[in-house]
Amino acid sequence: MRAHGESMDFNKLVFVQTGNLTDGQFVAVTVRVRGGTILSATFFAGQVTWDAGVSGKLFAIPINATLIGFKFYSDGLVNAEGAYIDEVRVFGGVLPVTCSAEVDIVNGVEWSTVFKYSAHISGGLPPYALMWDFADGLNSTSATPAHTFYDIGNFTASFNVRDVLGQTCRATSPTVVVMNDISTVSITPGIATVVEGSTTLFLATDARGRPLDFTWSITPSSCGSFDTTSGSVVNFMADIEAGGTTCTLRASYSTATTTAKITVDHDISSITVSPTLPP
Repeated sequence: MRAHGESMDFNKLVFVQTGNLTDGQFVAVTVRVRGGTILSATFFAGQVTWDAGVSGKLFAIPINATLIGFKFYSDGLVNAEGAYIDEVRVFGGVLPVTCSAEVDIVNGVEWSTVFKYSAHISGGLPPYALMWDFADGLNSTSATPAHTFYDIGNFTASFNVRDVLGQTCRATSPTVVVMNDISTVSITPGIATVVEGSTTLFLATDARGRPLDFTWSITPSSCGSFDTTSGSVVNFMADIEAGGTTCTLRASYSTATTTAKITVDHDISSITVSPTLPP
């Protein structure tokens, strides 16, 4: 190691003997300046730039090394005597990075529920590089992101962290269940006219236009019948005697209900008169 307080000229590359460094050990360097200002310095073992005006800095060594190189750049004052290496110390070791991921709630609705995620990190050497993957094609570099899902399904977010030494940790949050938005539901068509004895298809969807397994009913029941009483699509057949009736078609899913209006017309495709009058 260079002698304590030994001076060196500005704009010169100098090396400091540190002994055997292993991955993750710290190197602390203190530099004094007399008659000038250190504008910047490069720490060659890790290619880390020294901040202007800083007289001491802590470095982590990502490689095995016995020599550390420094190059200091002065402000160009002619009377600058140089920089002094006051102290170089190697100490400690960096623990492995550990992490965990959490979310505040595990059930929500597409397009509206805000899930608040959080991560806990320990060990390693900061600063950390963070990345959340929400399993829906979106991600975030925030430690505590708020996220809304625009699709339905089960989503397990993963959290990844990397420290300056390249150590990594990955954690997954609890799985969240994102359900359909049934704040409004609708039937298409909402108003229909059906001739008695004929059929018409009806479609029911949620607030985002997604089909759901609705339960169907008709009032009054004499209006007609369905090919099925559950599903997103039903085929309604008007009764052959329902002409002149106004009917209410109802589709229900969980707590949501919607209705459509059906008017059943008489079948006048052929007309007979009874009794038949003699010629």
